[in-house]
Amino acid sequence: MGQTLAFVIVLLTTHITAAESLIAWGAGALGAVQLSVKPHFGRVTLQSAREMVRVGAWFTGANVIFSAGLFGVAAIVAAEVGSRGLGLFRMVQGNMFGPVQLMMVAAEMVFFPHLVRRIRA
Repeated sequence: MGQTLAFVIVLLTTHITAAESLIAWGAGALGAVQLSVKPHFGRVTLQSAREMVRVGAWFTGANVIFSAGLFGVAAIVAAEVGSRGLGLFRMVQGNMFGPVQLMMVAAEMVFFPHLVRRIRA
């Protein structure tokens, strides 16, 4: 809750600095202090982290391939039509393919529990 409130305050100001953004980002730690949540690192934590590395590698690879494809398309368009044409293309791409990208992220989140179950099995 503290982080959300901090970001609302930062976004309502007319001039946002890097320091304000950093403070707002760290405001989530205030909630951890308020709830008296203390992280515990032990053998189970390390084992879980090792298992999550495999899952994280899968999602990182998928996102790198997707981002590289978008960058490749932008580079080809820029080479053909110049920076003005690239700007127009990026505008159309953001408006038309933004929802597609959101659907891809949502699909990853839907399959995440399935992937975790497969790793556990």
